[in-house]
Amino acid sequence: MAATKRASNSGTFRTTGLVVITRVLPPHWQVPANWLGIPVTRRIPVDSEKDRARDYLARYAGYARHARNGGHARADICQPTSQFARDLAGEFTSQSAGAYALGRQSTASVWLAVTSGYVFDVFRAWELEIPPELQIACIGKGTARHSPRPPDFIGPQPATGRVFGEAFPLAEQRQTEQRQTGQYQTGQKPGVQGSGSRGQDVPKPAAQGPGAQKPVQASEVSPPNIPGRIYFPCSSLASTDFAEAVAARGYQVERHEVYRTEPDVDGVEKVLSLRPAAIVLTAGSAAHAVLAAIRKVLPPENNRTPEDNAPPENIGLWEGAPALVALGEPTARACRQAGYRGPVRVAPTPDPAGIARALRN
Repeated sequence: MAATKRASNSGTFRTTGLVVITRVLPPHWQVPANWLGIPVTRRIPVDSEKDRARDYLARYAGYARHARNGGHARADICQPTSQFARDLAGEFTSQSAGAYALGRQSTASVWLAVTSGYVFDVFRAWELEIPPELQIACIGKGTARHSPRPPDFIGPQPATGRVFGEAFPLAEQRQTEQRQTGQYQTGQKPGVQGSGSRGQDVPKPAAQGPGAQKPVQASEVSPPNIPGRIYFPCSSLASTDFAEAVAARGYQVERHEVYRTEPDVDGVEKVLSLRPAAIVLTAGSAAHAVLAAIRKVLPPENNRTPEDNAPPENIGLWEGAPALVALGEPTARACRQAGYRGPVRVAPTPDPAGIARALRN
């Protein structure tokens, strides 16, 4: 890399200073010698949710089998292992079974969606297996590397919840609506625009303007009577962006918080003690942890009174402040929510190339 300037908030940056990334660096990352990975948060499984996760997986596998069978064999929906599962089964029977019986839902409309690879780590720690009939969708390639099997769908870059949701395969209900209005075409094959490694086509809006291709004719399907279903295990701090985006694509999302994130005080202190030229914040939780610590060490004139819990208006505007790089716009928003008023560089992709590009801009 070219050489770096100790970052002020002017927007210029030189390339010889230390760059700290707030996570353990993945083994496959190739980074310059002046880049260092230091975690500033800890992720802790919520063990009390283990049985609930097992029941969710069983229920969604049942939905997928039921849909694959064209709406028959209702007894195969799930095999309750707890009172929670029995309650869910009763809810399904009373509210949804009629819709299933009337229409046929493609298995493409029943998903396990994951926006953090740590979810797979939690399931492994709990000795939970993802049923083979349940399709897996991952927000990006980094998350997909944690999956126990090749995902059926991998979201495009940038790997944010909203982009992931907006690129998600349309539920059958929405596919039918778009076919009826002439707005539907199938997506590209694996490796292009968020297609999964097992070949799940990505529906996308019909192209418009000069040089646009004509929509591809899709095969006829039986119109469904219920929306798609997504089981979304996540962090307690996960944003609502993904759920909001896929709701517009015909899905009902069940969010399940399976782990929590808290600051790693030792990690944060180590980052600040190194006085890096730049800090790369890998998630909103990392942004809040680092900026809360910075707030405590700011000179009095750069902060509000200790009794005032509102974010100060001028975090980031002191001499020698490190440049901040956010992996994704949601992390950049978290910086602003935490009171940071200096410029935040947003890495276009959550990898070394994206970070380097943000540092150069």
